[in-house]
Amino acid sequence: MTTQTEEVKPADMPPIKFDTTEAKVKVLVKKYSGLKITDTKTDKAVRSARKDLVTIRTGVPKTLSAWFAPFALARDEAKALGDKIIAITKPGEAILTEVITTWENKKEIERQERARLENERIESIKTKVQAIIALGGTLDNLNAEELLKCLEEFKAMVIDDTFAEFQGAAGAALGALIANTETKYQSVKEQEEREEANRKEAARLKAEREEMEERQRKMDERQREIDRKEVEQRRLDAERMDKQESEKETPADSEPEKTEETVAEKVETDTGRVIGDPGTSGGSKIPEDVQVNIAVRFSHTIAGNRCKGLSNAHILDLAEKDVWATVKASLPMGVQEYSVAAELKA
Repeated sequence: MTTQTEEVKPADMPPIKFDTTEAKVKVLVKKYSGLKITDTKTDKAVRSARKDLVTIRTGVPKTLSAWFAPFALARDEAKALGDKIIAITKPGEAILTEVITTWENKKEIERQERARLENERIESIKTKVQAIIALGGTLDNLNAEELLKCLEEFKAMVIDDTFAEFQGAAGAALGALIANTETKYQSVKEQEEREEANRKEAARLKAEREEMEERQRKMDERQREIDRKEVEQRRLDAERMDKQESEKETPADSEPEKTEETVAEKVETDTGRVIGDPGTSGGSKIPEDVQVNIAVRFSHTIAGNRCKGLSNAHILDLAEKDVWATVKASLPMGVQEYSVAAELKA
């Protein structure tokens, strides 16, 4: 900036010289008021312009102080001139200050926006790393097949440069996830194999047990059939032997023989019912071997051999049911002393 002076010469005082003139300051303020900041270069230019005005403004008090010191210059006239210069520079300085403030505010906003974007970028990457770690919590309650599928998917994952400065942390998280999944897979696989082996063994033991039970059932059935046939055979043999003994021991009688049908009719007349065979509704419940013995002996006691030809079942019914009193009344006195009750007791 070219230095020009404006003199004020009060009466009887030496002239005072300022570094510029009022007109020059006006031109300079007008010139600088149109400055704007668009980049670093214009930023420096605006700051330099403001510095020029500040220098002019602050130079006025210094000049006054220097002038008043050796000379007793009239303060009012000198101060008035200085105030004019200050008054002229302040508006221009304020304009340039506002320009600088606007620029600085813009730069601060840009700085904050860059910081926000950077924070979002970092948080986004951290979220991706945490997502990898969280995959480990999804492995619970999965079977071996599902774990193997997850393991293959994890091994196919790639930690690329999108993780930026967190690439190492992401790689470590993925490695730990794969190792944990492999361990869990092996454990679950072995457990499932043991359970399958136990299931097969249980099925085999069940099949063997059922087979043994079926064989035992068939053996028991065959044994029951054998026992039944033996009992039946013993009964038939006893009947045959009793019949033979009866035929040998029964004396001849002039009274006509009663047929089984005739006795049955007699029993039906006396009791109002027909006596059934053992084991049927209304029949005897005396054990089979006792039935045969009682039937044979009872048939021998009836006078006139009236029971001859009857089945053991009918004879036993005669002995067991209430018709016994009717039949007994027709027996000889000595024979009446022998009762079915005594026979059962024996």
